[in-house]
Amino acid sequence: MLREELEHSGSIFQSTTDTEVIIHLIATSKEALLIHRIIEALSRVRGAYSLLFLTLDKMIAARDPYGFRPLVLGKFAEGKNRGAYVVASETCALDLIEAEYLAT
Repeated sequence: MLREELEHSGSIFQSTTDTEVIIHLIATSKEALLIHRIIEALSRVRGAYSLLFLTLDKMIAARDPYGFRPLVLGKFAEGKNRGAYVVASETCALDLIEAEYLAT
């Protein structure tokens, strides 16, 4: 349904992935700030997802409102990456890289 709506308004898709639909929703948003574009786009999506958006100076992580797809936030407490945040699909990934679990 969203895909057809976007195609009708001129979007051209290169694949059949749902992620590309989200990208087009973000790209066609009238919001000024990227975070607001993402929020608007994801408010229109139904289903399960975990996503990570990277810019030159930001990391934005999002999961579906019901938490069907896992997403955890961690932080490096020691070493060369001290203070850096990390996002993973499971807490065991944080253990492997010695990052501290912060939130789900």
